Amino acid sequence: MAMNRTRIALALALCLSDFKGSACDNSTYRARLDSFQATLTAITRHEALPGAVAAFGLSDCPIAVATAGFADVERQIPISPDAKFLSGSIGKSFVAALVLDLANDGYLSLDQKIEEWLGTEPWFDRLPNAHNITVRMLLNHSSGIPNHIFTTRFLRAILRKRYFGDPRAAFSPQELIALILDQAPRFPAGAGYNYTDTGYILLGLIIERATGRSYYDLLGQRILGPLQLTLTVPADHMEIAGLVSGYHRWLSPLPGKVTDGRGALLFNPQTEWTGGGLATNPLDLVVWAQQLYEGRALKWNYMESLMGSLNPVHGRLAQAYGMGVFVYATPLGQAYGHPGWFPGYTGSMLYFPASRLAVSFQTNTDRAGDPVDYLLELAKVAM
Repeated sequence: MAMNRTRIALALALCLSDFKGSACDNSTYRARLDSFQATLTAITRHEALPGAVAAFGLSDCPIAVATAGFADVERQIPISPDAKFLSGSIGKSFVAALVLDLANDGYLSLDQKIEEWLGTEPWFDRLPNAHNITVRMLLNHSSGIPNHIFTTRFLRAILRKRYFGDPRAAFSPQELIALILDQAPRFPAGAGYNYTDTGYILLGLIIERATGRSYYDLLGQRILGPLQLTLTVPADHMEIAGLVSGYHRWLSPLPGKVTDGRGALLFNPQTEWTGGGLATNPLDLVVWAQQLYEGRALKWNYMESLMGSLNPVHGRLAQAYGMGVFVYATPLGQAYGHPGWFPGYTGSMLYFPASRLAVSFQTNTDRAGDPVDYLLELAKVAM
């Protein structure tokens, strides 16, 4: 662990050397960096996390990164600042931004009913609320569609694949959608909030139907490439360079360690697709949060669309859900962001508009607490 902290401290010192004479080159900022590292170390030890990476960025200052723990516990490999984690539903923020960009370019409309794109599918009439759902409703989880993740059908399908099929084979989007067909909607379309990965899987089909291109190709061309998010890659195969070993919760049909001795996943992450579908790193997530929530991620004024159509959420901190974004009321002020969970991994990113602070945290276990709580602890010392 000490070797890891030394490497990070050296990286921060080199980074700060480029900012001599700026607001970042002072003892207060350096003390903030030390406190950020100490806080991450304390969280990792107190929560018994295998490893973690966290980063923060303030306006006109370099992005700071801290690490604690191990990329692989059994082999005692220290975690590195550029380690990749499966980021789960954080990927929905990318999906939503891409849909907004495609709508701006005329490929689709947010208020189009989804039957215009999917109505010819043989399963469409069996989709809950099928003929009343718009693209906008999928984006802000007001469609009333159930979430396949929390169905007994999904659990049984995972068990069948692990014990009687090929765990390396991904579920197709159509197979996931089939899990919620003929179910009662949670509420009439547009009349409530129900977080649903299935809705974002439908968005993936619409993206590809509207453009004739793959989701990942469009994401790379329109977002990842222009913003130089080089530590963010598609989670569409089992071997992802730089991915840390993931540790899954007990009492699950999936293995306790979700990676093998070479670091490859034991099951195919492609199943998640546009429900999340990325491997990323807190450094990239800080850049993404800054660019996205400061209105610089796309080449047009999209903030009204991103934060428009807020759907009320009755959560402990979350107040509303916009287009792939939660709006939080926190003790540190209003924040925008998105958490993510994937078997073996947990993380989140937050952006505080009042202080222009972006902060992100990822760990290689899903046996963790609420990552938003960890981020608030880290944000306190970064502000």
